[in-house]
Amino acid sequence: MTVTPDLSVDVFGGRLLQALAAADSRKLFCVLGGEGREIHYGELEELVRDCAARLQACGVGPGVRVAIKLPLGADAVVHLLATMAAGGMAVPLESASSDAADAELLRILAPRVIVREGPEWSVDPALGAPADANEQAARLGILTSGSTGRRKCVVLSAANVLAGVENVVASHGIGAADVAMCCLPLTHINGIVTTLLTPLLTGSSVVYMQRSFSPPVFFDLMRKYAPTWLSGTPFHYGMLVQVAPPPGALSSCRFARSAAAPLSPAILEKFEALYGVPVVETMGLSECAGQVFSNPADRRKAGSVGVPVNFEAEVVDDEGRPVDDGAAGEIRLRGGGVMLGYFRDAESTNSAMRGGWLHTGDLGTRDAEGFFRITGRKKLIAIFSGSNISLVEIEQAVVGKLGLNDVAAVSARHATFGEVVDLYYAGAADAARIRESVKLLLPHPLALRNVKKIDSIPRSASGKVLRYRLAGGDTMLVD
Repeated sequence: MTVTPDLSVDVFGGRLLQALAAADSRKLFCVLGGEGREIHYGELEELVRDCAARLQACGVGPGVRVAIKLPLGADAVVHLLATMAAGGMAVPLESASSDAADAELLRILAPRVIVREGPEWSVDPALGAPADANEQAARLGILTSGSTGRRKCVVLSAANVLAGVENVVASHGIGAADVAMCCLPLTHINGIVTTLLTPLLTGSSVVYMQRSFSPPVFFDLMRKYAPTWLSGTPFHYGMLVQVAPPPGALSSCRFARSAAAPLSPAILEKFEALYGVPVVETMGLSECAGQVFSNPADRRKAGSVGVPVNFEAEVVDDEGRPVDDGAAGEIRLRGGGVMLGYFRDAESTNSAMRGGWLHTGDLGTRDAEGFFRITGRKKLIAIFSGSNISLVEIEQAVVGKLGLNDVAAVSARHATFGEVVDLYYAGAADAARIRESVKLLLPHPLALRNVKKIDSIPRSASGKVLRYRLAGGDTMLVD
């Protein structure tokens, strides 16, 4: 698939969906796994057309925001597609978040329409007018959090989003005969681009898991619909390696795709041994409309996010100078998927987008073959007496070992050393053994303060660790 200006009009004007419905109205577009509901292309086209017309009657058009606060289901699928077809900017919100938590964000976004569960929308005709050319071009807004924990809204154009789809298709060879299994929500860039718009643009199908991830439900959906590929996060793969799968559980899958966070090599190896399905590690950013890196199917490297797909990628030092292969630094990117900016946040936009490059804040290396590895976040570190400690590196070293089901490292302020590390874990491991293992990675034994067992590690709907919810934590991994 190659993105062209005409394709942008077709997709976001609804013509592609009309053509797909006309070609085969009974072809399956999606399955809502929790409800057992199936939506075919003919029905989807009617639902999206009617919803888009209703939105336009409320004044939704170029640059006008529509906040969509719905659980994953038919209404979420339809409203996302209809808002973009109407020319508006769709902004999905977590359905479980409180109105109080969303109040400041909604004040900044000023959406003309807020869609919640129930028949009626909240409409304010005085709101939602676009202020500049970027807002006029916006079709999707994705909420993300930086190292401060303050939420921002990534603004993506139609061209950005279509470039994101093209990257997925080019990396994995998705075609009309494919059926995706999606374990992610439709509030996350991965869920929207990889398993909503990619199936739509390729005329293929997708099975959505709803509510909390459950291996028995997952296996049942795999048996019923025979998905050909799986999109999940390390959290999902970690759960799947802890259970005994039924015979041939993933026999229909040609690959499993991992994103959203680094995947432990130990979990990758165990998953492949247990299910006989290759895991393709990828990495994307909300700011790049999803996928940026992917491991080629014929030469995967465990622990690597792969090579850039339709992006230029460099590793640079603190002065913005490219470093040699093997040397660590910040990863910066350039390509068609890079966002228009953060919604009405010039300071954050200018900080991230400099000299024609998006500075990701991700720390990593590139090897001589062009494969990238992520070693941590530029801000996701603990600075112990002047020494930087990667929290992600600590987690990767122990997850899947010593009986750990899940683990999170956070930085905590210390009067003497500046910052130390607190490690939280879920599982039956022995804290003393964990401490001894982690100390090998630290510049000094005193850099590890606490090792504490908790019932579960707090995570976002996309599977990312919510570090700010852990005592002593003051950082948060971005989407």
